[in-house]
Amino acid sequence: MNKEEQLHSRLKELVVQQSASPEFKHHKWFVQWHLEIVQAIALELCDKYPSADRIQVLNLVWLHDYEKIVDFDNQYNTELVASSNVMAEAGFKEASIAKMLSDINIYNAKANLHAASIEIQIVSSSDAASHMIGPFLSLYWYENPEKSITELQADNLKKFSGDWDKKMTLPEVKAAFAGRYKFIQEQIGNIPTSYLG
Repeated sequence: MNKEEQLHSRLKELVVQQSASPEFKHHKWFVQWHLEIVQAIALELCDKYPSADRIQVLNLVWLHDYEKIVDFDNQYNTELVASSNVMAEAGFKEASIAKMLSDINIYNAKANLHAASIEIQIVSSSDAASHMIGPFLSLYWYENPEKSITELQADNLKKFSGDWDKKMTLPEVKAAFAGRYKFIQEQIGNIPTSYLG
């Protein structure tokens, strides 16, 4: 294992530990049903885009939602990543930390991810796709029992439409997930007029 891989391994270890805290809303499922799936999709995309910096992609995978772990109510505040010192604790140098924070800021802005680096697009597309795999949709309903079905469907429509339109930038991911997206649309209330053809 080279130095970059060692740093990534330590970062991942810290994120896994912190994700397990019962104070974190998603602690029961976050690593297994989100981060590991994002990583699996991202690694497949790295094979399709060999110019991508694989370690940078992996680091972004494990940090792209880190703010949620630190302070769920301020989950898009990149300063939480910086102030947590998780990257410094993992052993990253200042230049690497600055690059990662810059990438996370671009990712969180979601303004024009189609123009972002390939590493950011890989993680963004993988993140969006991961929401259509496993129990992600069911877990949202499970964690929000106080909401009506109509409210849950509206929240999910906003989430999945944003994922599809803004975050899923790579065409091969959209092609691979088109059927899943159609199914999700039905789950959130966009019922077809015909079922058999």
